[in-house]
Amino acid sequence: MAQWWNDRDIPLILWILLAVVIILTMVLTIPKILGFAASYESMITSAAQQAPPDRPAIQRALVNVSAGEFTAELTDYPHAPASDTWTVYDRLISTLIKPPVLEELSDGYVSLIPEGTRYIGSQVIRRTLYVEFSEEFFAPHLLGDKGYHAMLDQLTITLSRAAGIDQVLLVSGGSAAGEPIALPRQQ
Repeated sequence: MAQWWNDRDIPLILWILLAVVIILTMVLTIPKILGFAASYESMITSAAQQAPPDRPAIQRALVNVSAGEFTAELTDYPHAPASDTWTVYDRLISTLIKPPVLEELSDGYVSLIPEGTRYIGSQVIRRTLYVEFSEEFFAPHLLGDKGYHAMLDQLTITLSRAAGIDQVLLVSGGSAAGEPIALPRQQ
């Protein structure tokens, strides 16, 4: 009659051999697992202690007003990007809509983007960047058509610094506000 632990008539020696193999496997494997855990913990600790990488500064275009002409051009004043979690387009646009700093103003640069303009978001589809702004951006410009076109130049010159897009389509309230605008490419 077979015992409860041996209902298939497996010889006792095989049961003992199986138990020895399991115990040896555990004895040989546990130190390796503990070693991997220790090295993983030290890797995580050293990564947490490292300084974050430097983020490249962002150049933005502002409008230079001289002799009644509005000329959008890149400034020489680098700005720190807003956040690491945003896309490069988000960083460029959020930097663009900030007012000029004192150094930029003293060099004759102004921003023609209306005060109170909020950047809502952007998305790239087939090399076209769809950019949505609040309604302040689309209100009739105080300086007329010339001011509005200089403001668009300010936007397109700033975005021309980013790769992966060829044109910009402005979006207002979820619908396209005009035709796509080709980005100027730097030589």
